[in-house]
Amino acid sequence: MSKEQANTITDAVKPHTITLQTAITHDGGEIKEVTLRAPKAGSLRGISLAEAVRMEADAIVKLVPRISSPMLSEHQMNQLSAADLFAFGSEIVGFLLPQQDQTAE
Repeated sequence: MSKEQANTITDAVKPHTITLQTAITHDGGEIKEVTLRAPKAGSLRGISLAEAVRMEADAIVKLVPRISSPMLSEHQMNQLSAADLFAFGSEIVGFLLPQQDQTAE
């Protein structure tokens, strides 16, 4: 693997921060931004990869608490706006697609 390829892979797995359209209330404060890290195999246990790539709500709601900072609960995930849920799903799909699929455009 070349140094350039290694840098591309490292860049692909950097955490991504999402600014929520609707803040989440947590312990008397508000969460306005959530950072997602790329899921590892253990984070995906019990979640179908096909469901995650299709951005099925149940898969997103189960996966985000495992890869988010601050860590969101499934209850908080169920309270998200559809737009914010979609934003999380889009980031997850980006993490799961092979590098060559992401750069083929």
